[in-house]
Amino acid sequence: MYEELVDLIEKVYNIEEASITLQKGVSTCEDEIETLAMETRVCEAVVEKEIRECKMQLRSLKNIVVFALVMLFFFKFMF
Repeated sequence: MYEELVDLIEKVYNIEEASITLQKGVSTCEDEIETLAMETRVCEAVVEKEIRECKMQLRSLKNIVVFALVMLFFFKFMF
């Protein structure tokens, strides 16, 4: 009976140690998830900025193309 109790106490101790290890692992995972979430938000902001800049460049190119076409038609009908 005494040996069984000692065995049970040892098993409970092992389970507690395993539980502590798992809790540390979960905490580490949660920290990593938060870090990844922050990095994702930063990446999203960078991508949104790049998209805005590309849209501005496209508008500028569109204006240049329209201007070039207007000038082409103007000179074509003029001569």
